[in-house]
Amino acid sequence: MVSIFEYDKEEEEKKLRKAEYEYGKQEGIKEGIRGAIFDFLQENGTIPENVRTCILKEQNEKVLRKWSKLAAHTGSIEEFWKSIEKEQDHEPDTNTVI
Repeated sequence: MVSIFEYDKEEEEKKLRKAEYEYGKQEGIKEGIRGAIFDFLQENGTIPENVRTCILKEQNEKVLRKWSKLAAHTGSIEEFWKSIEKEQDHEPDTNTVI
């Protein structure tokens, strides 16, 4: 008979590996989106450090995707930054401090 408190080391390690894989995958997706944002913005000049830092700190994938689209369609880094600042004023839950 197997106790409900019995620890299955192999099963727990399998769960841990899966969780670590998923975390790494999500982090990789966010890094890719950040890279796209930087690529789009660099077409308009040098990215100021405060803008770069803000993008690097953002952890919400949906926000990063939104910013990527914005970066692809704005005519300047200043326009992109103003849009982000305006958005941050209206959406304080994005986990980004500007």
